[in-house]
Amino acid sequence: MRQAHPTKSDPSDAAATATTTTHEPPRAGSIRVCLDERDPAIRRVVARACARVGLCPEFLTEARRSRHPMLVQMEALASRWQPPPGVAVLARRPPAMARLRLLAAGARSIIDVDSPDGRIADSIADVARAPDDAADGQPRFEHFESRAPAMLAVVDDARRLAAAQASVLITGETGVGKEHLARAVHAAGPRRDRPFVVVNCGALPESLLESQLFGHERGAFTGADRLHRGFFETAHGGTLLLDEIGEMPKHLQVALLTVLQRREVVRLGGTTPVPVDVRVMAATNRDLDADIAAGRFREDLFYRLDVIRLDLPPLRRRVEDLPELAGRMLRNLLARERRRDFGGLSEPALAAMCAYHWPGNLRELENVLQRAVVLGRGPVIDLHDLPSPLLERERAAGPGRGDVARAAAWDGMSLREAREAAIEACERAYLHRLLQQTNGGVGATAARAGVRPRSLYDKMRRYQLKKEDYRR
Repeated sequence: MRQAHPTKSDPSDAAATATTTTHEPPRAGSIRVCLDERDPAIRRVVARACARVGLCPEFLTEARRSRHPMLVQMEALASRWQPPPGVAVLARRPPAMARLRLLAAGARSIIDVDSPDGRIADSIADVARAPDDAADGQPRFEHFESRAPAMLAVVDDARRLAAAQASVLITGETGVGKEHLARAVHAAGPRRDRPFVVVNCGALPESLLESQLFGHERGAFTGADRLHRGFFETAHGGTLLLDEIGEMPKHLQVALLTVLQRREVVRLGGTTPVPVDVRVMAATNRDLDADIAAGRFREDLFYRLDVIRLDLPPLRRRVEDLPELAGRMLRNLLARERRRDFGGLSEPALAAMCAYHWPGNLRELENVLQRAVVLGRGPVIDLHDLPSPLLERERAAGPGRGDVARAAAWDGMSLREAREAAIEACERAYLHRLLQQTNGGVGATAARAGVRPRSLYDKMRRYQLKKEDYRR
């Protein structure tokens, strides 16, 4: 994006008419929007969102000659631009594989044009405010875009509370991204330029936790040879995340409640209150209501922390988001591992991942993808690159549940497109298996498949199968 120049006309109208069809590398901090340019209403929504943050969009013209024109164009642009530009793609029900490959290729956001105007504007504004993922490594709300109703509600609430000062309690299973969401709330709020401090209440020994939270004076105990400012003082002006709050010992819960009520701390060994201006967030994977009933957690502290609650759903309840999640993770992993020759994820592998129950949630998904990127020998992540629990889950799913889960990879396709995608996935898996068995022998593979070698070469190019990858 470029800074909008002041004119006498409405800046959003001017932005809506700005178009570029050139593919020169953008300047640092730029962003481009890829959408159907024949839809003026959507262009105006995007332009207004950009004008809201003082920027003028450049629209990419969408070609209409291929099956997935945005995918073809994005991959071409990503190959020319290093690093890839910030591009927001607006589409009507884009297929799962297209969403995955667009994000892996460098798109910042995939937005459904059928979403409410306010949600489209929020998503565009998120991308505009943070044009470079690698600039500070900070999680943003755009990273939590979702197609699952439960997750959409959480993200909408998080956007609204970002500018507030109220305490927030984030709940959810292990690995769902509670700390990432807390960081995104902090980054979108007025304290974004102040410290964000995380303390894991379950990781520190009980004897150290009180000193680390509230600080201590010199001579407060044996070994305290100098003054120590605790996490509350360190986070002054910013945000303090109390992770695994359910693991905090009962006697420290009383001290924490006092600090939250008075907004001041008294260091161990001291008598002088120290004022602290801190927004407090807490996160837990425990059922705090059950802990209160069992006497393990103070009810008055719970109500101090639970002013606003964000309950993150597990990955198995938002499997429709898996293509976007995998695409974003792959983009970051490929950049980290410098794998520019990697082609992403095959449709059979995506179908197997959609059928899996993911007990470790996003953390497990990232581990699976990282293992496949590091150890995989083929041009894409395929079934044989996945760990056995995922494959066992797919085999155990059977023809009923497995087919339903597999269909998540075909969301947004017509019946004809889904049939073609299924045939392509079957052909690719079949040829991949034959090439494994023949050690990459094209002649032997063509003979077994009953096709001519020339036809086999064409299919191998189409499915990015290289004979060199199968030679032992």
